[in-house]
Amino acid sequence: MSSHVTESKAVVVTGASAGIGRATAETLLEQGHRVALLDRNPTPIDEGERAQAFTVDVGEPDQITRVFERLGDWLGGPLDAVYHMAGIMAAQRSPIAEVDFETWQRVISVNLTGTFLVAKHAAPHLARPGGLLVLTSSQGGVLEPSGSLPYGASKAGIHGLVKTLERQLEPDGIRVVELVPGRVDTPLYRRSVAEAVAQTGDEAVGEQLLEGLTPPEAVGEIAAFLLTDAGRLLRNPVATV
Repeated sequence: MSSHVTESKAVVVTGASAGIGRATAETLLEQGHRVALLDRNPTPIDEGERAQAFTVDVGEPDQITRVFERLGDWLGGPLDAVYHMAGIMAAQRSPIAEVDFETWQRVISVNLTGTFLVAKHAAPHLARPGGLLVLTSSQGGVLEPSGSLPYGASKAGIHGLVKTLERQLEPDGIRVVELVPGRVDTPLYRRSVAEAVAQTGDEAVGEQLLEGLTPPEAVGEIAAFLLTDAGRLLRNPVATV
């Protein structure tokens, strides 16, 4: 259980209805922060005035612009942190010849373009100095091959975006941190495993992929740690979990 903090901060979490985003939002709320929960299908958390759900599709520029304007009114000032964790996966274990353009475009649009859009519209609202921008890639596509071509490509693109964005925002006192999860027990990951089994027809593949999964709560704890005084001392902009 996370300890309560003495200073409440204004935080945004995307993809906050499930998985790592949900676990991060819950941990931040346990610590006493005010959290805006952003998701395409938002699920509120009963934390009184400290939590508010907002509907947004991160692949839609107009929606992101509007939601960040509304966030400023609700939070009443600059953002202390933005955790961007929204993402999708498709075409698990599909050979390139079977990955259609629409699937490729949809994954790139949500994962990579969505990350660019969130970073673009979040940056002007982040506290200077002291703001924190956490962008989520994946070990699959950054440290090792992904089972999905479009997913791996999108996450590798996020890795490159972080490297460049860190250099741009550091002079303003904004930290950009890349969160690099591995195999985490989320609904998204379990759906991708089911897709891999359907694609390969091999149940053993599913059993192997479900071994030794990291609980999303553990990743949420690490993500929330980045906002603490101790977390700010970390100089490495990559957090691999």
